[in-house]
Amino acid sequence: FGCAAYYVLVGAALHVLEPDYDPRCKFMSDYAWSAHGWLMTTTFFVLAVAILVVALGFRAVRTALPSACVGSGLLVVAAISVCLAGVFRGFPLHDMASAVAFPGMIMATLLLSWRFRLALPWQPIQRSTILISVGMLAALLSMIAGIGWPGLQQRALLLVFLVWLCIVANQVVTITATGTPAPNGSSKETDIVR
Repeated sequence: FGCAAYYVLVGAALHVLEPDYDPRCKFMSDYAWSAHGWLMTTTFFVLAVAILVVALGFRAVRTALPSACVGSGLLVVAAISVCLAGVFRGFPLHDMASAVAFPGMIMATLLLSWRFRLALPWQPIQRSTILISVGMLAALLSMIAGIGWPGLQQRALLLVFLVWLCIVANQVVTITATGTPAPNGSSKETDIVR
């Protein structure tokens, strides 16, 4: 939650500190070449930490969400790629890292959100997380297709991804605090759904 708040606050501050950057056309990483580039660079690492914390959180609730390995693995790949995008601020390495990070985030959120329907403790957040994931996918596809304002689409994608991370992190905390319904992560209701 702290990482998400930091990212949003610094992102908002950069819009004020660099008013010449048009957010409709400029990507967030363009701020890395501004006078306050160091501040933008910190957001890459903070976002990577947020992603990694949620990915590792799935290990703590492994029995409540069986078969989350692929999704959490994709989150780890996305976290590493975001970190590399912060290290390599210039073309082509930054763009290559971003080309792995964004699809990794989206594939992870789609896979995990889809899996949430099969595990009773995760069902309360399944609908909202799948909607967020589909919104992220739509934002990415519209950016690739060149439809709309890519800067705003990227910001929307990142913002809803942070919301997804916060929803999932909250559910991890809730499941950890209350325990899982059964040692193997299933229940009669969950088995019927399967």
